[in-house]
Amino acid sequence: MYNPYNYHVAVRNDAMFFGREEMLKRLVDGLSAPVPLSAAIFGGRRSGKTSLLSKLRRVLTDARAAGERCFIPCGLDLQRGRPLENSDDFFLWVLEELGEAWERRQGLEYGVIVDPLQTRYRSEMQRGPVDAFVRAFHSLDTQGQRIRLAILIDESEEILAVEWGDDLRPNLRYLLSNSPVVEDVALVMAGSTHMYAKVTERDSPLENILDRYFLTTLSREATLALARRPNEDRLSAEAAEEVWRQTGGHPCMAQYILHEL
Repeated sequence: MYNPYNYHVAVRNDAMFFGREEMLKRLVDGLSAPVPLSAAIFGGRRSGKTSLLSKLRRVLTDARAAGERCFIPCGLDLQRGRPLENSDDFFLWVLEELGEAWERRQGLEYGVIVDPLQTRYRSEMQRGPVDAFVRAFHSLDTQGQRIRLAILIDESEEILAVEWGDDLRPNLRYLLSNSPVVEDVALVMAGSTHMYAKVTERDSPLENILDRYFLTTLSREATLALARRPNEDRLSAEAAEEVWRQTGGHPCMAQYILHEL
C-alpha cells in the first residue's frame, strides 16, 4: 500500500502541504507588490522551512507580480549547493539559476543564456558585486516580458556565518533597497536562530528590509488534516487526535508517526 508520508525529505507534493497556507499567501502578496517585500523565514530544525520555500517556488512559477511581471523564482540551497568564497561567487550562482530558469521557459539548451550572463558579470566586476549583477541582469533578453527575480535561499546561515558574509549583507541591502532593480528583484531567506541573530542584531544591514515570518508548530486543525486527508480518512479520528497529542503539531514528528502507523 502506498504510504504518502515521508519524514526524511521536504514536502514537494502539493497534496501534502498543510498548515502554512496563510503564511504562503502573505509571502506571495508581499513579493507581488509594486516594490516587492523581501522576507526572512525563521524556524527550528525540521519545522518546514524547506517545504515552505519549495511550495513558494511552485506558486511563483505561475504567478504574476505588479505590472504584469512574470516571476522567475530561483532556489539556492546553501547546505547542499556549491562552496562559496565571496560575494562574487554568490551573485554568479544567482545569475546561473536565473539563466537556467529562462532557458527552461524558452526551451533552450543549457548555457545559451547562462554563459552570456556570467560573462557580462565578470566583465563588470570592477564596479562591485551589485553593480555588476545589475548590468548582467539588464543584459538578459526577456523578449519584451517584464520579469521579477525571486531569490529563495535555504539554510541561509551558511553565508551569514562566514567571514565574507559581512560583505554580502550590505550588498544585499543595496540590491534590495537602493539599486536600479529594486522593483525587479526580491529575496526570501530561510534559516534558524543564527540567521535570526544576524538579521535582527543592532545595525545589521538586513535589519529593516526583510519582513519577518516565524514558523511554529502546525495547528490542531492542520495536524488532523495531515493525518487524515492524504490517506482518504482511513486513519480514525481518534488516532488522528492522538497524533496531535503526541506531537503538538510538529510537522516532522507527525510525519514520522504517520509513516509508521
